[in-house]
Amino acid sequence: MADLREASRLDGNLVAALFVQRGEALRTSHRFEGTISAFDRAIALNPNFPLAYFGRGAAHDERGDIEQAAADYRMFLDFKATADIILQKQQLTRERLEALSQRQANILPDSDDLQAAWRYP
Repeated sequence: MADLREASRLDGNLVAALFVQRGEALRTSHRFEGTISAFDRAIALNPNFPLAYFGRGAAHDERGDIEQAAADYRMFLDFKATADIILQKQQLTRERLEALSQRQANILPDSDDLQAAWRYP
C-alpha cells in the first residue's frame, strides 16, 4: 500500500489504473466490498476512467444491488468509446442493463414505468 501512495504522488492516472486492476482481481475472487472500494478509489483519482464504472457496476450487479449496478452501467455508457475494449464492454453493458431490467420486472411485475426507466437509449 505504501507503494500505491508513492505512485499516487507521481501519477494519479496510473494509480487509478492500478486500482481498477485490483478491483477486477478482487471481483474475480468475489470479494465485493474490497472490489467496490478499489473502484471507488479509482474513480476518486480519475473520474474520467470508464472501466472503473464498468467494474464497479459489475461488482454491484454480481452482489445483487440492481440500482447501483444500473447507475454505474449508465455512467459507463455515457463515455465516448475511444478503444475497442470500451466498445466491447459498452455492448456487454447494454445487455447487462437489459438483464437487470428483466430481473427488476420479475421483482415488480406491474411496474411498466420502472422497467422503461431501466432501458438505456
